[in-house]
Amino acid sequence: MQQSLFNYKPIHRQTDPSTSREGAEHVERKLSVMQCRMMDSFCRPSTANEAAELCVAWYGGSHETYRKRKGELEKLGLIECVGKRKCRVTGRSAEVFRVRGEQ
Repeated sequence: MQQSLFNYKPIHRQTDPSTSREGAEHVERKLSVMQCRMMDSFCRPSTANEAAELCVAWYGGSHETYRKRKGELEKLGLIECVGKRKCRVTGRSAEVFRVRGEQ
């Protein structure tokens, strides 16, 4: 069964230290909101770092926490890679993503 955007939760290992488990539980409570915010950022083709930077400007929070949502959205089939170009944040070549089906 494919997971939807609203029921996806990261899985932590039982062997992870308690601080890692607590961190994962903290993020799980906000995960759907962060994924939706990143989806908004990918309405215009962007690299993961560009989309994360936009989310931080709009909503605040951690760049890295937003950037990690790109992989989840891609795995769920909600965004697609549309090429590569130089990232405006890092200055390095990076894949560009957009919401699947957007033109």
